[in-house]
Amino acid sequence: YEAKLKKKAAGLPVEFLGFVSLPEFFGKIDMVIVPSWEEPFGIVLLEAMASGIPVIATNRGGPAEIVRGVLIPPHDPAALAEAIRSVRPGEFIGEAREHVEKNFDMRSVVPRIEDFYRDLQPQKGSRCTR
Repeated sequence: YEAKLKKKAAGLPVEFLGFVSLPEFFGKIDMVIVPSWEEPFGIVLLEAMASGIPVIATNRGGPAEIVRGVLIPPHDPAALAEAIRSVRPGEFIGEAREHVEKNFDMRSVVPRIEDFYRDLQPQKGSRCTR
């Protein structure tokens, strides 16, 4: 499959990186584009925002909820092209990184999950038994 892709990409400005660490990968790119028509979540979006990389995604499904970047309608190549032209390096970095840390970092998520399960425990005097 990789050979097929390389053949199709011959002459295009495409680089096949193979395995690289996330910091190395995000250090080589200008933006992350996720033009999926349906995307339930998209961990790469969080990784990019946490790394300070601008994100362009469709305003459907998970990305509409989590992206601090540019959201475009699905099935709209003109909107995608305009978004790519308009995004500047460093745009959205502070807000996006803060959003990821506050809502998706383990240090903030784990305590919320623990609180949720504590709240499920029967209270003293409750008729619930386990």
